Amino acid sequence: MPVRTTGRRDRGSGCIRQRKDGRWEGRLAEGLDLPICVYGKSKTDVKNKLFALRREPSRRADPERLTVAEWLTRWLQSVKDDPSLSLSTYRLYKNTVERHLVPYIGLIRLSGLRAAHVWDLLDALARNGVGDRTKQLAHKVLHRALQIAHKRDKVQQNVCSLVDRPSATSKPRAFLETEEEILRFLHAAEGTRYHALYVTALYTGMRQGELLALTWDCVDLSQGYIDVRATLTKDDSGNLVPTRPKTTASIRRIILPKVALDVLRAPWLLTIRAVLESPWR
Repeated sequence: MPVRTTGRRDRGSGCIRQRKDGRWEGRLAEGLDLPICVYGKSKTDVKNKLFALRREPSRRADPERLTVAEWLTRWLQSVKDDPSLSLSTYRLYKNTVERHLVPYIGLIRLSGLRAAHVWDLLDALARNGVGDRTKQLAHKVLHRALQIAHKRDKVQQNVCSLVDRPSATSKPRAFLETEEEILRFLHAAEGTRYHALYVTALYTGMRQGELLALTWDCVDLSQGYIDVRATLTKDDSGNLVPTRPKTTASIRRIILPKVALDVLRAPWLLTIRAVLESPWR
């Protein structure tokens, strides 16, 4: 039987044709990246399906029929490929998705995700003993993933925006607050292998990853400064490797105060430096 298309189309009916096998096929492509096809035994059957489809915007917005897990996997790949985000950020998001999102809402259709599902997710995390900070992170990661889905017309709205961010009680943090406390700490650290590290940390304000990624070629004792060029992070294999800081503002030059310079110029440190820089090493 030859393929037969209908004459003048009814308004909003989409494109309808009869296939060689006798069935009728309808295609809806308006406003979609990929057309949606429906089939039926008669033209009327297909027309009714197309009209129903037009009244179901969630289906039209998601022709791929993605699940939440499938979308999160796709979104994570975009996070990994984003040069502005660090590998540690990707690993944090990936761990959150795999442990705290997919097991609870992964099988739900992306277009069918509702605020109630997010509320149920947070309640389930709480029942399973997940901490407040982790619940906040789960909310944050899901919100970001759905925001991208909304921008790409995969969902009608970011339902995570309708759910309050979980609250968390701030835990007290220990600081060296007074000059007396700082001096006592440095006195206790004197003579240990980490003395120079502690002094540099206290007098420069460098982050832990920046301190541990510091190499002698970034330290100029004659001019009295440190160039911060890298931070220590874990790669995909879990190995610690120096990487470029996330922002250009983190790449900076820090002038060393005299007390830090005196410690870094200690004879035993200079001896170690000479050995490390020796061509015979």
